Amino acid sequence: MNLEERYEDACRALEYNKLEDAQIILEAILSEAPDYYPSINKLGVVYTRKKQLDAARSCFNKVLAINPDYAPSIVNLGNLFFEDGNDEAAIEYYKCSIGKDTAYHMAYYNLAVLYKKKGQYDEYMRYLREYKRFYKQFINGKQQHRGIRLKKKLGCLTDIILILTVIGCIIVVLMI
Repeated sequence: MNLEERYEDACRALEYNKLEDAQIILEAILSEAPDYYPSINKLGVVYTRKKQLDAARSCFNKVLAINPDYAPSIVNLGNLFFEDGNDEAAIEYYKCSIGKDTAYHMAYYNLAVLYKKKGQYDEYMRYLREYKRFYKQFINGKQQHRGIRLKKKLGCLTDIILILTVIGCIIVVLMI
């Protein structure tokens, strides 16, 4: 299994809240590729869910030292400020994230949530609309990526079926 496949396994474990499994996979990836920042970011998410906020913050900052434009880590730092009740800092981080990656849907979602909480409904609706637009693009891209992976897997399966068919034909010919 390659690095990206293991990373996807860690993400799936995280989706099912299997924090220990996700952490083990992510740490294994990082032992081989210490600067693989998507894994560092997800490890920060694991720490956040485990309420180990200093470790989480450290992960997100490490990512930004490697890639200062990585929007998910910027948003995750904003989330830590939001959780601490520092709404203004959270807004700054979410908007900074949009400045780095205008299509990162989670920044818009988090801004919508924050503005709704503050009672600023025009801003809430503005960011909610943007979230929906970019989330649709994200889902479509994800489905296309899954389709490509499935096509590769089916291609291998087709090759195996073809080989078995040829072997079957050879056996029939040899029996005659």
